[in-house]
Amino acid sequence: MTITKDNGVIGIDINAYPFHLAIVHTAKDGNIEKYERISLDKLLEGSSEKREYLSWQTVHQVVGIAKREGLIEWSSSGNPRKIIYADDIVQKGKKRQDVWEFKDPPYPIYPTEKNLEMMKVIIQAS
Repeated sequence: MTITKDNGVIGIDINAYPFHLAIVHTAKDGNIEKYERISLDKLLEGSSEKREYLSWQTVHQVVGIAKREGLIEWSSSGNPRKIIYADDIVQKGKKRQDVWEFKDPPYPIYPTEKNLEMMKVIIQAS
């Protein structure tokens, strides 16, 4: 089986109120199959060490979801890595990086407004 985004995707978004990660699983037709939330409220309290530990736990929850959904493959040395979908490869054979650095608008029109350039990249990849 060729792995492509035609088999569905998982989208992750951080939301301000209530403070949480929204994780949406879509089918290949674009319809939502399921929705999960990971609360981030505890990251707002406590010492920096406690917040760092809670951040680590949150990352492990997201990795656990990706693992459960079959989105992680394991290298020969036992390290986890994201499965790169065949249609995620961009021009000249370069792969899109796992981490994108886009800044949200400084004065958004609405609270969860996203960066326009990021939205263009997402749409062009669709």
